[in-house]
Amino acid sequence: MGSGPHRGLIDAGWLFVIAGLAVCGAALLVPAQQDLDVARTQQAQLKVHSMASTRQLVAYDTVLRGLLDRDPLLMRRLAANHLNLLPEGETPILLDPAGAEGSFDQWVQDATRVEIEPDSVASDTLLARISSGPYRLLVIAGGILCLFVGTLYQNGSEKSPVGDQVEPD
Repeated sequence: MGSGPHRGLIDAGWLFVIAGLAVCGAALLVPAQQDLDVARTQQAQLKVHSMASTRQLVAYDTVLRGLLDRDPLLMRRLAANHLNLLPEGETPILLDPAGAEGSFDQWVQDATRVEIEPDSVASDTLLARISSGPYRLLVIAGGILCLFVGTLYQNGSEKSPVGDQVEPD
């Protein structure tokens, strides 16, 4: 067993290696995590759009079936909306004078309205800015430099094997 004043201390080279691995890992993983978050947000938005499109398709299909079956309620709505014809005894009521379109498209859009969540905001930390910004290559180079220094580092108390060699007479 080695006996010496530095027996229980950690070799400083390992600290450089660990720091280099952490820096390189951050420079590689943080931008990938940000891209994954963006992709997940886009996936959720596309899912909401898909559900809204499916609802609109079902609503248009319902209107089409009503037209083909000559649904009396639908026919009255069409006559009132496009031909300004009301059955006797009914009184016209103007609910929204600014947007009183009342077309099928407007009915379907109102019936299938879906709220879309805004994009999630990525956390803006110093690590995220450095590891995904214009200094990313410098961060990776610094991590590799730490790895290089850590692998070449030697404690000052240990002698190199070259210095221990005895020269022949």
